Amino acid sequence: MTMLAALLVRSKTSFSSPLAELRKRKMAATLVNAGAVFSCHHLEMAQALAKKSLADGTAVSDRLEMEFILWLGQSTHVQEAIKRVGAKDYEDAWLVLFNETEKECKKLAAELALETVDEKKAQKTNPRALDFWKSKNENTLFEQMALSRITS
Repeated sequence: MTMLAALLVRSKTSFSSPLAELRKRKMAATLVNAGAVFSCHHLEMAQALAKKSLADGTAVSDRLEMEFILWLGQSTHVQEAIKRVGAKDYEDAWLVLFNETEKECKKLAAELALETVDEKKAQKTNPRALDFWKSKNENTLFEQMALSRITS
């Protein structure tokens, strides 16, 4: 099973520099808009769907981090998914690393000059994400995500 490490972070500047550094390092990592994420389970579900589609040959992308964005963004179109769930400047974001530990995630956040948000806040659910996705609850949100390839 692919490990997923996620850390709620914020930047005092644009996220473009940390994102460019992740690409430069060719890391299986990304930054996503915290407002679009209901919980850590939401991230884990997107990862599971991305892994499965890569394994069974139905993936839209050949990179785990991009397939993850597509599933989390409930789209088969890269630009649309990034518009929906990509990190927004001056807002909280999730730094998501695949195949790494939480310790490595914290280390990377420091290297990217990202400030860690209160861990208690990160462990809670984000009810506003349900409004963002127009979902009634976590289960319907997960169903929407799982069915997004059928309806796209």
